[in-house]
Amino acid sequence: MLAPDGTICRASAEGAGALGYTSQDLIGKSLALLLHPDDVAGARRVLEAGTATPGFAAAFEARLRHRDGSWRRFSILGISGLEEPDPAGIIVYCRDITASEPAEEAARVLMDVQRELVETLDPAKVPGRIVSSMLWLFRCRRAVLYHVDPESGGLVCAATAGATDPARWIGETLPPGAGAGGRAVAEGRPVRSADLLSDPATPLPDWLQARLREEGCPVAAAAPMIGRGEMLGAIVLHDAPGRDFTDGDLRLLAAFADQAALACQNARLYRKAEQRAERLANLHSLVKSLGEASGMRATLEAVAEAAAVAVGARAAGVFVADPEARALRVRATSGIGEEIQREAPRPVVIGYGEGLTGRVFESRTPEYVEDLGADARGALRLFAMRAGFRAYAGLPLVVQGTAVGVLTVVFGESRRIEDEEKELLELLAGHAAIALRKAQVAEESRAALERSEASEERFRLLLEELDAIVWEADAATENLVILSPGAATALSPGGEPVSSLTELCERFVHPDDRQRTLAFLRMAAAEGTGAAAEHRLLAADGRVFWVLHRVVVGGDAEGRVRRLRGLLVDITGEKRVEQRQRLQATVTRVLAAAPTLSTAIPPVLRAVCELAGWDLGELWLIDKDAGVLARDYMWSIPALEADDFGAAGAAMIFAPGTGLPGRSWVEGKAIWVPDVAADPGFVRKALAARLGLHAAFAFPIRARGEVTGVMLFLSRDVRPPDPMLLEVVADLGEHIGQFAERKRVEEALAQSQEMLRQAQKMEGLGRLAGGVAHDFNNLLTVIIGRGALLQSALDESSALRRNADIVHETALRAAALTRQLLAFSRQQKLQPRVLDLSQLLSGLEEMLRRLIREDIELAVPRTSGLWRVRADPTQLEQVIVNLAVNARDAMPEGGRLTIRAANVELNGAIAAQHPGARPGAFVLLEVADTGVGMSPDVQARIFEPFFTTKEMGRGTGLGLATVYGIVRQHEGWIEVRSQPGRGTTFAVYLPRVEDPADADEARPAHRERLTGSETILLAEDEDEVRSVVREMLESLGYRVIVAGGPAEALERIERLPEPIHLLLTDVVMPGMRGPELARRATELRPALKVLYISGHADDTVFRNAVIPRGMVILEKPFTPESLAVRVREVLDRPA
Repeated sequence: MLAPDGTICRASAEGAGALGYTSQDLIGKSLALLLHPDDVAGARRVLEAGTATPGFAAAFEARLRHRDGSWRRFSILGISGLEEPDPAGIIVYCRDITASEPAEEAARVLMDVQRELVETLDPAKVPGRIVSSMLWLFRCRRAVLYHVDPESGGLVCAATAGATDPARWIGETLPPGAGAGGRAVAEGRPVRSADLLSDPATPLPDWLQARLREEGCPVAAAAPMIGRGEMLGAIVLHDAPGRDFTDGDLRLLAAFADQAALACQNARLYRKAEQRAERLANLHSLVKSLGEASGMRATLEAVAEAAAVAVGARAAGVFVADPEARALRVRATSGIGEEIQREAPRPVVIGYGEGLTGRVFESRTPEYVEDLGADARGALRLFAMRAGFRAYAGLPLVVQGTAVGVLTVVFGESRRIEDEEKELLELLAGHAAIALRKAQVAEESRAALERSEASEERFRLLLEELDAIVWEADAATENLVILSPGAATALSPGGEPVSSLTELCERFVHPDDRQRTLAFLRMAAAEGTGAAAEHRLLAADGRVFWVLHRVVVGGDAEGRVRRLRGLLVDITGEKRVEQRQRLQATVTRVLAAAPTLSTAIPPVLRAVCELAGWDLGELWLIDKDAGVLARDYMWSIPALEADDFGAAGAAMIFAPGTGLPGRSWVEGKAIWVPDVAADPGFVRKALAARLGLHAAFAFPIRARGEVTGVMLFLSRDVRPPDPMLLEVVADLGEHIGQFAERKRVEEALAQSQEMLRQAQKMEGLGRLAGGVAHDFNNLLTVIIGRGALLQSALDESSALRRNADIVHETALRAAALTRQLLAFSRQQKLQPRVLDLSQLLSGLEEMLRRLIREDIELAVPRTSGLWRVRADPTQLEQVIVNLAVNARDAMPEGGRLTIRAANVELNGAIAAQHPGARPGAFVLLEVADTGVGMSPDVQARIFEPFFTTKEMGRGTGLGLATVYGIVRQHEGWIEVRSQPGRGTTFAVYLPRVEDPADADEARPAHRERLTGSETILLAEDEDEVRSVVREMLESLGYRVIVAGGPAEALERIERLPEPIHLLLTDVVMPGMRGPELARRATELRPALKVLYISGHADDTVFRNAVIPRGMVILEKPFTPESLAVRVREVLDRPA
């Protein structure tokens, strides 16, 4: 952190350590003392802008002095210290890039950015992190993130970073196709423009033209953000004239856009999960408050207050139906102050069907209005406008299909009511309807009992009119004095009369509730106080009813309890609604806590069975490859003893349309069977009969719009269709599908992190292998050369000649090993050409047949119209041969080897399914065998150097590592598919090129004469290498002038008068590289010919290890014969 005057206020340990200091060493120092004098002015401009501009951000490079006195190059990102109103300093992020190649630095920064974005799940922070990272990664003037506007199809600026105030950009809109971002979205690919202001292909809105002119950054590059097939927006880079966004920049920007899209979608999913959990917790608290309210008024006031608090509304009200007047009356409000109450009409009465609220009641359908002022349907519209009410939500209160009122919620501003708020309000309305109905039943019960005590006549009339069971009993004997006629009709038509409370409980109360109900009645008599309880009644035909059982006591003048009176009201419908809502909440809680679908399903099946009263539940999942449903899990109540039923189900599969699960799959909806014994399409009818199972229903599970599985439930009761339960399970199927999709996204994220870890591991192994190989090159050059000179000096009959031969052959094998290590580390020098892969395969076919055994059938199908690739044919042949040898060794008993090539195009969605892949056009080279295959553990390590599954002495473990390195060096990637016992397929993807195929280069003819007498200047800084090469050349007849470095070589060229025919120079030497030495030497002697020798790990002359055309190079280690051929080849070339 820098103060406005440039003084360092805070410093991280890592930042200070990069300069050789501790954090305390730097605090209080001026940054200007550390900066290179040429970089001070630029840094001061950034500091001044950062301390004066809210939201400022800028990326630049500068040199800083290390504690040891050396200058280090840093990539720097400066961000203003405070958002607003006035920044008090600037935050500086630094990265030491002194020793980094641009591509390596970009890859490293991209990995850091990916890790940071993966760890950022706050939707409010992700856009800012993205644009700051873009500014850091690409070092441009302005970075912008746009989100797609779903309504207009245009782009809206969500975040930006740069040298000016970002607030002027936020919220600005690009019409469809406008700007670099609009073009990238429209074309679905990265785009660039050297000057947007004059680019006819890119229309610009006025505001963007003004910004670009003002900031001086018309150069642009953009990439679309596509996540799992959904277009999310675009990221755009702007820079000053002269900036050239290369193809590499576009590929890096596209890779960054993929990471940004994943981060945005992960943050959105995470936020939705948080919001849903928060809403459920709020709903639980609100429902609890409803349960604690006593009386109608308190209940309704709790409902109104809960609704207002749940969605942050200005006010809420509860309208209750008055059936006689066919009108709705306000019974409770929340958030209505005295001033608004004075303005309100009195009384507030709305007829059925009148205005918004009346229509909500009559239609029993929720209504949502963004602005009451723009909606003429409101019956109280003028009052609402005066009171400052704008947005409106009206929700019917429905119990068992009957509307009993309306819950209204109003907001103080015009706004769209979000889907999550609608869901919360509708759940609350369901609970409010139950609470209202219970309060109404309680009021009716109390009124009925009070009227019964006033008059026996009125009580008898009540018994006949009331839709309930009423009884009166002697408190001492528990004998029934009165039992309403409705009791016999409802519970036991034509049955024996009931004489006591005990008999009433034993005959009609559910066995599980019987003792609890008797205890409740006797406690009321003992304590002399009224009470209420909920329990089940069991009718003679097996039907189960839920009732609210309320008891009051009657006493004599002395206060002794003489009578007990009871009222039983049917609340079965309300209990079912409550039960369904409990089921929804329980399943949602289970899904929120479960780490995987397999751990979530058992408690979900159990919750549905226990809360909805079913006995057995199953999950059937679709096997996409086989096109069938297979049983995944079953749960049943312990008393069912369903082991045989479960075992039979586990062995079964259902084709589409077969059985109840197959029918639900094909029809895509819930299916209800009242009794499977009468359903000819139920496959397991006999098994169900043994367990006494009758009713069944099945419903589909959906993810991303398609059915992925089916849930099936069975009951021992015969049950008619329950529309309310079917609505609940339809929503349940969607929730489970969304859960499975969320877990799939999380698994994909974990897979991408594992891919990154594996790539970093392979990169580290490659660097190690490459370094080791290059260090051996100079040593092997000396050993091979000296061995060859020793061989030539010894007679073939000499006893020492065999030792010399063994040394020479062993050194050659070591040289082959170093070449394989260089190939794996992608440091092998390439001579690429545009070629047709089908011609290459045709030329290799005969050699491959000799390479494999006779018991292996080789198939190389021809492919017409194959696209061309740019590759080193020798290296590509090595890939094919190594894969063929690997396949041969995997088929000890014989088999079939198939090598084919094909054209493939990968879009973003397909590429995302292949580790390491990218979208585009590619030529696929596929090598498949029918051998022993590989386990997943072996597949994870096959490309590591020196890893092999062969016995000792049968392999070096470098074959597939070499293939991996060659393919990556050609900008392609390789995939493997294998299963033990089912063979292996390697798939190599090489990028397509549009250039015509190069003509075959004529190889130099074999020369009988490999000697000469010309003068050769040898420039080599390694003493032993220089000495042995000199002796090899002199043994061939050449005159050799040696130089220990570039300066000495130039001095020889200037000083010596005799002609020099060839400069033989190392590529990397202290002080000057070989190509620079050759350039200066040929300026002094234009006829001088040049041959390079190379073997150094830091050989940066060749971009991406590709040898430029016309440059002749001899790679270390080399033999005297290869040296002789190369020297003669260069000397004999025409001038």
